Amino acid sequence: MPKLGRRSLKRLKGVDPRHVSVLQKVVKYYDITVVEGLRSQERQDEMVKSGQYKNKIGCVLGVAAMMGVNIRWGGDWSSPSLDKNVMMGKEVRTTADNGFDDLLHFELVEE
Repeated sequence: MPKLGRRSLKRLKGVDPRHVSVLQKVVKYYDITVVEGLRSQERQDEMVKSGQYKNKIGCVLGVAAMMGVNIRWGGDWSSPSLDKNVMMGKEVRTTADNGFDDLLHFELVEE
């Protein structure tokens, strides 16, 4: 059965368990590697300054929505995964309204 590798699991230390459980389910469908887990403000500022990242995101958002875990993607900061308009196809995910695209970034949205 596919699973996250040791390096990915090590990088997830300290990450919210809900977020980890979404990634553990995603890896059953796609081979993924966790590049970064918790990111310091200094590292985030560095990423913003350099404007980095490209990645596929649909599976992570879809699995999170199925699991009822509200995740926001760094390519569309204004639309969390459980946004009813997005889930019903009434709204298109877009990077057009972003000040910064962080396409490998996923974060939990607290309600």
